[in-house]
Amino acid sequence: METNKKPIQFRLIDIKKLSYFENDPLTLGLKEKSIKNSNVDYGANVHIDGDSGTVSIQTMAKFYIEKDGKRFELFGIETKHIFKIRNFSEVVQNLEKNVYKIPDEIMLTFMNISISGMRGMIALLNTRSEYNQLYFPIINSAKLLEGIKQKK
Repeated sequence: METNKKPIQFRLIDIKKLSYFENDPLTLGLKEKSIKNSNVDYGANVHIDGDSGTVSIQTMAKFYIEKDGKRFELFGIETKHIFKIRNFSEVVQNLEKNVYKIPDEIMLTFMNISISGMRGMIALLNTRSEYNQLYFPIINSAKLLEGIKQKK
């Protein structure tokens, strides 16, 4: 990745599972057949720390079933990926105190890595075979990033 013909370098300095839960579908009164029609909520938040030259991305996903007007949460995860940018001040524009502008191409790269990392953790942490059969939709990271920008 390059801007101004100078390569942008970064490294992933930390990956954390912030939380994870998994509910037994039988305890929720659900049958395996109904789980296949699950929905998923997902989102992300970004934190930029100019002092340390890092960008943190928190991602979350919750799989659930809606049945008889009720929501039954199957499992969910929240993760955090921290990226350190070499030459942070040359890459990231400091607009005012604690307000930064990072090129979208970099943020999209970080978002895609974070979402993929969360997918990997879901695959690793799920202990229920019926949950391993569920699909996590492709996430349009550009739309997710636009949503984050609009919140700020």
